[in-house]
Amino acid sequence: MSDFRFNQVGIVIGMRGTGKSLFILGSKYSSKAQDANLGIKNIIDIYLNKGMKVLIIDTLDHPSYRKIPIIDQKNFPLWKKGVVRTYLEPEYIPLLVSIINKTNDMNNTAIIFEDAGKYTDTRLPRPFKRLIADSKQRNIDIIFMYHCFMDTPTDVFRKGVDYIKLFKTEDSPVVRKNNLRLFDKVLTSYERVKNDKSNFYGETIDTRTN
Repeated sequence: MSDFRFNQVGIVIGMRGTGKSLFILGSKYSSKAQDANLGIKNIIDIYLNKGMKVLIIDTLDHPSYRKIPIIDQKNFPLWKKGVVRTYLEPEYIPLLVSIINKTNDMNNTAIIFEDAGKYTDTRLPRPFKRLIADSKQRNIDIIFMYHCFMDTPTDVFRKGVDYIKLFKTEDSPVVRKNNLRLFDKVLTSYERVKNDKSNFYGETIDTRTN
C-alpha cells in the first residue's frame, strides 16, 4: 500500500468471507482470533497516520468490528481523532449522510460504508451524490462496500470512482458492462481473481487510467 493515494472514492466488491472486512481492518483491528497472527496491514492506519479520522457506517453491530468503539451521532462534533463506528437501520443512513453534508465535523475523514447495497438501492440517493461531489474539497475519502456488481448502483461507477478493490464475487462485471469505465480492464482483473486458488485474493483496479 506504499502507493496509496488520498482524496479518493473507492468500491470494494466481494462475497461474504472473501476478505473485504480484513482489507479494511487488517489483523490489528480484526476481532476474529484467527486473524490475529496473519500480519495483514490495514487501510485504517494509513488514514490515521495521515492525520485523518475514520468512520465506519454499518447497518448492524458487525462482529468483525467489535474492537472499534461505537460513537453516537450526537457526539460527532466532539470526535477529533481515531477510528470509530456507528450503525443504523438502512433507511436512516441516507439521513445520516445528509447531516454529514451539512457539517464540517466530518471534514478530514475517511468514511467507510459497510454493506452499502442495503441502503443505496439501484441508484445512489441524492445525499451520497453530494458527498462524493464535495469529497475532495472537504478532504473526505469514501469507500463503498458491496457483495456483487449487481448490488452496486449504476451511477456509483459514473460518479468519479477512482478504484475498485475486487475480491471473489458471485457475479461478473458483465452485468454492469454499460456502466463501467475501462470494462475490459475490470473484466481481466475479475478473471484473475476468480481463478486464483486463494479465497482471499483480491486486486485493486485503477478505474481512471488504462
